[in-house]
Amino acid sequence: KLVKLSDESRKELRRAMRVIALALIPVAVFLIATGAGPLAWLPRPGWGDVHESGIYLSGAGGDVLLGLYLLALLLATIAWRESRHEPTSWRYPLIFTWLVLPMIIVFGLSLMKPIFMNRFLIVVLPALCLLAAAGITQIRSKFVGAALAAGLVIGAAYGVSEFQRHGLDQPDEEWRAATQYLLSEAKPQDGALFYSSQCRMPYEFYRAEEKQIGPQVVFPAHGSQVTFRDFMGRPEAASLAGMGTRYPRVWLVMCHNRLPTGYDAATQNIRASLSANYKLSGEQNFSGIEIELYQR
Repeated sequence: KLVKLSDESRKELRRAMRVIALALIPVAVFLIATGAGPLAWLPRPGWGDVHESGIYLSGAGGDVLLGLYLLALLLATIAWRESRHEPTSWRYPLIFTWLVLPMIIVFGLSLMKPIFMNRFLIVVLPALCLLAAAGITQIRSKFVGAALAAGLVIGAAYGVSEFQRHGLDQPDEEWRAATQYLLSEAKPQDGALFYSSQCRMPYEFYRAEEKQIGPQVVFPAHGSQVTFRDFMGRPEAASLAGMGTRYPRVWLVMCHNRLPTGYDAATQNIRASLSANYKLSGEQNFSGIEIELYQR
């Protein structure tokens, strides 16, 4: 039925699509109402980001490895077409849907609230590998098939070496050095504000290693222990305005808060609020991290 697309199959397909659409409604409502939380720093994706995702999902081996995978996918598409009348041909559209649908959904949602990030598409990797293997097995010449498989393996090995040297989808961040600097320069009565909020997590990790108390965390701080609530949100204006009477100095630790045009709106508001009560007296940059000191 699935192969011939009978009336009953079409009804089942439409029913499945409606279920998928209904299941996505809460996600869309959440993104529209609350934003992307700790991913608010991500820009809206373009076709260049799709190409970059293809590079990383194929093993970070560059355009050559991506091209080999596309060739294998083309061969899998030909195999699907040639076997479309066979009872088992449903396997091809299933795996192709597994590969393509998550990308389309994430890309589409990102046009409303950016959530498009390479690592979040790892769910499609099994489908990519299955289709590549299916494509290779369609090559009649064993030598050519083995050569294509060897090319994929060599390209993947090259990608691993590149990852070890340069990282995968995000630049390295010197959180150990940044934490040591903050702990050595800050005083116990100082306040510390982290934005984006997820910046606090690596700081807490390395602070525990140093076994020091450090400055008082003003934001994010939803309790004595770090919780999931500390991964998102932004400081409230009233809380920022009241900091001038509580802390002689405030450290602003920033990461993942820059857009192509500069600081995001939340960072601009935070810096403006601090500047209304304090004077910027020091700056220190680490890889992927900025630390500013404000004091009266």
